[in-house]
Amino acid sequence: MQGIILLPSFSHKLKKITAKRHYYITFLISIIFSLRNLANGIKILQPEDSFLLWSKGFFSITIDVRSKEEYYQGHIPGAYFVENMAFDSTSSSKFVSKVQGCKSCSIAMYCQSGPRASMASTILEKQGFKNIYNILGVNQLFSYGYPQEIGKPKNKLSEPACVKDPTICVHPPTSQPTKMPSLSPVKPLCPDEYWTTFNVPKWKKTERNCGWINKLMPRKRNKFCRRSFSDAAKICPDSCKGLCKCADVKWRRFEMPDGSKRTCFKLGQKKLSTIKKFCVWHENAKVLCPHTCAGWCQIWNKRL
Repeated sequence: MQGIILLPSFSHKLKKITAKRHYYITFLISIIFSLRNLANGIKILQPEDSFLLWSKGFFSITIDVRSKEEYYQGHIPGAYFVENMAFDSTSSSKFVSKVQGCKSCSIAMYCQSGPRASMASTILEKQGFKNIYNILGVNQLFSYGYPQEIGKPKNKLSEPACVKDPTICVHPPTSQPTKMPSLSPVKPLCPDEYWTTFNVPKWKKTERNCGWINKLMPRKRNKFCRRSFSDAAKICPDSCKGLCKCADVKWRRFEMPDGSKRTCFKLGQKKLSTIKKFCVWHENAKVLCPHTCAGWCQIWNKRL
């Protein structure tokens, strides 16, 4: 026999098994390298902590260690791109030789989800770099609120200042702020609330809400809002334009009266009636998660 013909059902199951195996292998690698990084003194920062340091210019160099395709899909503005630094010895050695004067500088490393940044951090640590921070990957960073640049960088990146003057990073900032950044209020794209009702006299069911309009297809929505017998255009103007979408950052946190913190994502998973009551009593939630409080983030609710 020249080859074995797999039945469609069996081949589909085989694909699922290989995908699961790949996931578990990468998960184990990430755990191993994160434990090694902790032992070596490489610091791992969560997005809320790294964002505060990054916004205040704590990191002298931010390095993207992914592939070229991933980099063009979205990267942090101002990040230095070292293609496949964790696996490509030539690209890593070239970059290390360039930044020899930055061994005392604070360096941030990131990849897609964290494991490759851990592996690249160990390469720098072996070369004598002291202040290395693994800030995980773009999956966590962009969902928290980091700015994103797509495609090639608009401006050419100049060499880090520490390359020309190594004395700049002899005394890096040691005090790291522990508080969350003071987040400015978010201006909602759509001031309409999901549950706001209006009358439709000619229909049997006389009451509809803004959420119902937003679910209509664009042509049907425009046709309905133009009709004179409906008050939809006056009561739900932004829903009629199709502007009402969930634009809140998933992992944006707001403070509760007892000092604990919750995310917009956690709030969005509750029922609409619960969200409505919650946002009346908690002003911070309404300021930082306006679309969630207006009921537009139901995509996060798995029960629906």
